[in-house]
Amino acid sequence: MTWGLAHDLALDDMLAILQRHGYEGVEFRVDQQQAHGVEPELEPEQQAEVAAKCADAGIEIVSIASGNRFHEQDPDRVQENISRVMRIVEFAAALGAPRVRVFGNNFPDGVDRNAVIRQVARCLHELAAFAEPYDVSVDLEMHGEFLSKEAARTADLADHDNLGLIFNSDPRDVENGSVAHVFDASGDRIHHIHMHHLTEVDFPYRAMLRLLVARGYDGYLSAEMGKTDGDPELILAYYARLFRAYVDLAQV
Repeated sequence: MTWGLAHDLALDDMLAILQRHGYEGVEFRVDQQQAHGVEPELEPEQQAEVAAKCADAGIEIVSIASGNRFHEQDPDRVQENISRVMRIVEFAAALGAPRVRVFGNNFPDGVDRNAVIRQVARCLHELAAFAEPYDVSVDLEMHGEFLSKEAARTADLADHDNLGLIFNSDPRDVENGSVAHVFDASGDRIHHIHMHHLTEVDFPYRAMLRLLVARGYDGYLSAEMGKTDGDPELILAYYARLFRAYVDLAQV
């Protein structure tokens, strides 16, 4: 996930680093002026060039991560977010990316929570229907105040087969040291997973990976890390090796 640690890496440099250290996919964060320059405003020939560079490096474009959210109470702002995600869906399809990430994201003060969930669900239904002919899914991240239970309820209300969920490895979703209840409740709706720093002690990464191995999960997990003062390549290298060690232990 290009948010954070990879924010300042140019596309060619980033792909070379990912290739060197065995990464298999990339999730581009858009609308943040990141150095990779992969944005919906690219001309068609530039989009084709990005797709070709990723393919040549053996790096799959697994997601386009928008920052758009649908909890806001200004109808014009909500429509702006819908329109932007539609544009990002078209962009994802041009790059061959299978999904677009969106947010809920919050419960504004003084507004009924159920009304917010219904509003987000209506937006997601519209977007999932729009994205279906493009063969792109719209995936709601369990993020902000839309944790696993709120996100699952929103997906139920949205009621569209082209809508998925992204698990965000959030300690607030941990119960008795486990996140099994999230995967039991959301089932096949979880299309993608975001991880953060694997050294965090308040999230059970090794237990989650054992769970995913047992469930036969075959999707991607994005390494989403904030900026640090260290060398991005060195941190990405360590991350890849630690992740693979955890996966190996999960299969024992």
